Amino acid sequence: MTTVTLSRIRTRLAPLSDRDFRRLLGGRAVSVLGDGLYAVATMWLVFELTGSSAYTGLAGALTQAPGVLAVVTGPLVDRTSLRRALVAAELLQAAFVIVVPLAALAGVLSVPVVLATLPLAALGKLLADPAQQAALPRTLDDDQLVRANSLFSVTRRGVDAAGRAVAGAVVAATGAVAAYGLNALTFLVAAALFGTLGFPERERDPDALDLGGYRDEIRAGVAVLRESVLGRMVAASLLASALLGAAMAALPAFAATLGGPTTYGLTDANRAAAARRAAEAALDDCGVDGAVQVVAPAMSGARFGVDPP
Repeated sequence: MTTVTLSRIRTRLAPLSDRDFRRLLGGRAVSVLGDGLYAVATMWLVFELTGSSAYTGLAGALTQAPGVLAVVTGPLVDRTSLRRALVAAELLQAAFVIVVPLAALAGVLSVPVVLATLPLAALGKLLADPAQQAALPRTLDDDQLVRANSLFSVTRRGVDAAGRAVAGAVVAATGAVAAYGLNALTFLVAAALFGTLGFPERERDPDALDLGGYRDEIRAGVAVLRESVLGRMVAASLLASALLGAAMAALPAFAATLGGPTTYGLTDANRAAAARRAAEAALDDCGVDGAVQVVAPAMSGARFGVDPP
């Protein structure tokens, strides 16, 4: 390895020299790992309890349904204490995820209990992503943001795929309910890491919660989608997801014939990675910069979000 190559690697990893960034990235990695565990454990548990692809499709739809509120979570995070938002998002997810193991211990675990927790836990996820992204400019100088955002994106892609693959093995070894418990632990660890961040909070604006300004920001975001290539891409992704919904709902049943939850975890990891690569390639072809966050298609469709550069 040449000196020039080593110098480039050190430059790209320079943001890691900042303590707060390391903790932010570590919390993000643990949180994304939890997301992967949750995605696999949820679908497999519903299939295990029902043996029905219709119910797994419903579970996917309930998980994605709160995505329609994504347009309001960004401005909401902007108007609150960012550190508190980061911690609250992880604690909210942990609180609803742990309901399933507690119900199992009490002997009252059922499909309605599992399904009821899905949209509630998803609300925490809606807060987590914009809060983590908004924390970057508070943590590093402007000249480090591009590299930091790249590390954010690489971490998300790698940990998400690994988390889904490992989740299948965890479910096979311990059961889906135990995987829920491990999932709740990952969110608690992420919350602890985010709670130690030392970046300064912005001064509170007396008009921070002005509803008129809040609505204006939402309208501005919708206008950007409507008037840019991103809006057309979102519409196309929703149509594609509607066509793929049946196949996604049937994936646990298909994996059950080939090896069980381990096969399902590996298959879902490969699917998520392929979807992310395809979406990034599509944005590159359209001349749009940024790292793409792709949520697995379900009956309700998929959501595409672009991280700011």
